[in-house]
Amino acid sequence: MSMARDVIVLVDARCTALTISWPPMQESTFYLLEFRTTTESTWQMLADDLTLTEIRKTGLDSKKEYFFRVAAIYSDDTISEWFSHPEPFQPLDVNEDREFSMASPLVQKLREPETLFVEWEAISEDIYAFELQFRQNRGGQPWITISDDLHSNQVRKRNLTCKWGYQFRVRPVTDHKNEPWSTASEPVIAKGVKSPFPKILMKGLQTKPQSRPPPPRPGPRPPPKKKEKPLMIEQDEYKEPIMMDAPWFHSADEAQAMIICWNPVDDASGFELQMIKCMKKRAEWKTIAPNLQGTQVKKKNLTNKAGYQFRIRPNGFRREQEFSNPSNIAIAN
Repeated sequence: MSMARDVIVLVDARCTALTISWPPMQESTFYLLEFRTTTESTWQMLADDLTLTEIRKTGLDSKKEYFFRVAAIYSDDTISEWFSHPEPFQPLDVNEDREFSMASPLVQKLREPETLFVEWEAISEDIYAFELQFRQNRGGQPWITISDDLHSNQVRKRNLTCKWGYQFRVRPVTDHKNEPWSTASEPVIAKGVKSPFPKILMKGLQTKPQSRPPPPRPGPRPPPKKKEKPLMIEQDEYKEPIMMDAPWFHSADEAQAMIICWNPVDDASGFELQMIKCMKKRAEWKTIAPNLQGTQVKKKNLTNKAGYQFRIRPNGFRREQEFSNPSNIAIAN
């Protein structure tokens, strides 16, 4: 690979976490990942056995800037050269993340092939337009601007042929030069594009037909052979971990209540929703409902004046999924 392509890209930034991605390297077995702050000279090992080309690092300081570097390990235990990124990555300021960042866009498939419908929360106060970006859901793919002068909160994007799907993010255009981006949407594959994840990745081992065997010799008939069950590998074994977008909310038709919403996830059997009180000492995340159906719920008795935050994760997968980033602070009327 050329060095121009060997660059780590920033997929998402929150106040305590960064999601990064890098190009896959042919014939690699694992990846080494290290990081450091701009004020440090020593690299710290983050992982030495990665098989994916995207990772989310949590527990970061929003006041510091970070560098990451990646190297590939090959089957013969040789290691490639390190590659990194030219400019440091910095988490969002806490206030920007909680008060000003938008919820992730909602992305839906349409009947029209190779087309996705993208919609986001409508904001009319002190903004001129919206800027919308998208990226292919592949290692090292950069964000590309669709438009920085959108005057509605929805768009139809065509010619989306990537079999790995696409992610979208949005931000308002205001007097401030750099408004924070929303969290990235879940990857969605457009209709008519063949997914690389079939329902059954492999059904047994097929061999070439052999010539007819010679006739059996006289003697007692051997017992019949037991049929071997075909080797089945479930799709879920190969899926990358699902990180849902942060929930969003809107006012309910009664006092001290909010409607909490989240994006759907394919093949999920339900959703676990948690809540935490803001500005409370020793506050802990508490599960509101362990297996909600649908993509919204009304939460009542929200009396904390400092507000609440919510997070969500899908159920029904072999491995337990991580919770989403916390929502913006919700204060009920």
